[in-house]
Amino acid sequence: MNSKLFTLTALFLFFIIKINAQNDIYPTPDIPISNVLDFTLLVEDTANGQDFQLLTDDQYSVLPYNDLFFKIDLQYRSEIDNVTFYRLACSFDRPPSFQDPNAPDHFFGITNPVLIPPVRKKKGGKFEQVDEILRPLGTYPYLAKAEYVIRPTIYKVTVKLLEYANFTDYINNSPHYTVGPTASFILFAQNSPNPTSERSTSDAFSVTTFPNPSTKFVTFKYTREASENTISAQLPLNVVIYNDKGIQVSQHTLTSAKTKINSIYYNLDTSHLQKGSYYFQLLHRGKTQVKTIVKQ
Repeated sequence: MNSKLFTLTALFLFFIIKINAQNDIYPTPDIPISNVLDFTLLVEDTANGQDFQLLTDDQYSVLPYNDLFFKIDLQYRSEIDNVTFYRLACSFDRPPSFQDPNAPDHFFGITNPVLIPPVRKKKGGKFEQVDEILRPLGTYPYLAKAEYVIRPTIYKVTVKLLEYANFTDYINNSPHYTVGPTASFILFAQNSPNPTSERSTSDAFSVTTFPNPSTKFVTFKYTREASENTISAQLPLNVVIYNDKGIQVSQHTLTSAKTKINSIYYNLDTSHLQKGSYYFQLLHRGKTQVKTIVKQ
């Protein structure tokens, strides 16, 4: 075994506990709105060398207060047999033109860089000697967990791949890196149906919408909380409508149209909307959630 391979082996063994603690492979959540976001890392040859691109969708819908995962698929089409070391970092920001006075600053922030497997060609080639060392770091497609609390609002997410010059900096999460491929998208966090989540019950509320799909109107049925009096429950419902690109279309303040036992009903005229999918942000008594409505 040459000295370079011995050093690489020693570094790997020294830091394997750190890697395992940070990068468990988690199962895909069995939920209707996927909290697994599909990304593609594309590597191609150009006249100037290798070109790396991170490809994502324009928008995703997820459930808040549930684990968020990034499923990264590697499409290595380059003929150059190199190894590139990346970590993945995300920022969760307010989208342009998005107004949500009930989303405080702590809803938004950044993640610590998450280690992802080295980017290289399939097993074989000049790096065949170190395959046994690199394999515990994972293979593609790779499922990485975002250590971030997703709350019921709308985010602009920016994903960056941080490139490290060598294996040591990569493993140690060194501050010495260059920013590689970057991608941005809109993330719509739907209200979580999990009634046992303390954070969910404190930041959201119970409301159903019908008909969906709609043609001329939408009715919102708000269910009064046990500790809530009738007058408080009948406060106006604020509705902000966004199209499927995350652009605000209109804003409305609705007064209650009907009260029945513990339910309050609000009606919204949707005749001004063109056909398509929309995201309705609902604000009531300082709490918020997002509903998806299809206009026919």
